[in-house]
Amino acid sequence: MNAPPGFLSPASGSGTASVTLMAISGPYAGQRFPVSGTAGIGRLEGNTLAFPADRSLSRKHATLTVGPNGAQLHDEGSSNGTYVNGTRVKDVVLRSGDEIRMGDTQFRVE
Repeated sequence: MNAPPGFLSPASGSGTASVTLMAISGPYAGQRFPVSGTAGIGRLEGNTLAFPADRSLSRKHATLTVGPNGAQLHDEGSSNGTYVNGTRVKDVVLRSGDEIRMGDTQFRVE
């Protein structure tokens, strides 16, 4: 079964689904963050992806789950919200090229 265009799925034959969050603005601009499985995202060091320099990010801001059927982002009740392509979201299936803003950091999904 082929994924729709732009849908995030495992590389052919790799068996492991993953995405990369490329920070395009904010305190982490220019850095890449690969994700596979489930990753907690937030300001606290205990998160899989911890961004302590972004003071606008909640302690536990969002969860990104990457699996064989794609990638899903879930806002964990953050104070400042999670935005995908400019729209505030609670749960969203991500596509390659989507732009995510959490706190003062903006990411592009690759």
